[in-house]
Amino acid sequence: MEMQRVLLVDDEPAIRLALRKWFERNGWTVDEADTGRAALSQLDEVHTGYGLVICDLHLPDTTGLDIATRVQARWPRLLPRFVFSTGDNMDFSPEQRSLRDSTHVLLKPFDFAELRTLVQNVVIAPTPSADLTH
Repeated sequence: MEMQRVLLVDDEPAIRLALRKWFERNGWTVDEADTGRAALSQLDEVHTGYGLVICDLHLPDTTGLDIATRVQARWPRLLPRFVFSTGDNMDFSPEQRSLRDSTHVLLKPFDFAELRTLVQNVVIAPTPSADLTH
């Protein structure tokens, strides 16, 4: 079975480390980004290779919503595998309704049982396009 690949986008090193360890223990290849700019650079290079993107809502140089908007415009087939991580309630504007309906949310602080369930729901569920994992 081919390894899944995840992009972790968070400006907090401790959160990225905890997620990295969990994903690696579960057989994933892990890429990290600590800013929106770094995340978009990673996505430019590897977008079709990601089985999952976990993106903090609040980053130093942009927001997770801005990144998701770019994903939606450039790589729409990746959007169902896009997960926001946040400790806040999320308010979507009317213009962001399609993002609200197409993305998932991992609330901080999260536990690993919740993470496992989310990953199973997002990644293991059938997807409309097989090219997302290759």
